[in-house]
Amino acid sequence: MLGGCNSNSEVRSWIRSCAEGGGFPIHLLVGRRQGTRNSQKIIRHRSGLSYPRDSFVRVESHVFICSPEVVFVQMATELSFGELLALGYELCGCYPLNRPDSAGCVRRPLTSPARLVAFCAQMEKARCAKMARTAARQVLAQSGSPMETELAIAAFTSVRRGGMGVAPGRLNAPIALSQTAHRATGLNRVVADCYWREARFALEYDGREAHSSEHQRIHDSRKRDALTLDGIEVMTITAPQFHNVTQSISLLDTVARRIGKPKRKRSRGHGQRHLALRAQARKFHREQLSGCFGM
Repeated sequence: MLGGCNSNSEVRSWIRSCAEGGGFPIHLLVGRRQGTRNSQKIIRHRSGLSYPRDSFVRVESHVFICSPEVVFVQMATELSFGELLALGYELCGCYPLNRPDSAGCVRRPLTSPARLVAFCAQMEKARCAKMARTAARQVLAQSGSPMETELAIAAFTSVRRGGMGVAPGRLNAPIALSQTAHRATGLNRVVADCYWREARFALEYDGREAHSSEHQRIHDSRKRDALTLDGIEVMTITAPQFHNVTQSISLLDTVARRIGKPKRKRSRGHGQRHLALRAQARKFHREQLSGCFGM
């Protein structure tokens, strides 16, 4: 969404060129006194809110793009809770959104969970600000793929919101290896999909899209050997296991016990909330990322 646009010829020309490029419509944020006439290519949103500093990023002399934090708060009015979580993980994650071979690529996060939480606190008068703040508090940084995001949402979101309530570990955490592990595997360090340092426990997601090559399978085997040699227990959850809800719940309950924080008591209606949460996150990825990830 664009914000802070003045109605001069330069801006109109810029908007026209974007609209003619096809794709999704352009959303414009305008003041209360400005017109809100829409078309197929341009949708205007009227706002009288006071925005915190750095809410908009200048891209042209009179054109500003909404910051990731503004987008997150805005989208809380349009998305379900699970979809909003998926957006938060995307903004705070490391996976590029415009390449089909994303498994081997990384990008810098666009924002962080702490920044999302702080911004939501300053936007308390915005619609759905409470929902945005609640979701921001449950987002973790450094997710490496959409499927890692879906696993994290299912595992670490609070029981009240339909998650399993597992105490969160650190996503894509670098782990320095001992000399013994290095001599045996040739690796100096590895990156665990999710790691609980105090429990010396790592959870790996084995997705088909990221582990299909022979080179990657060899590396994964060496990584597991290295972690085991250093006294770190490794559990792997595969894509079929994750998509089988009964199996994934059992595995995630095992994770909770292994890290010393057994599962919390869940109400009778938790199963339906859990299914809904997973479906919402998957819906977000199918609709937003289908062209990049073939989901």
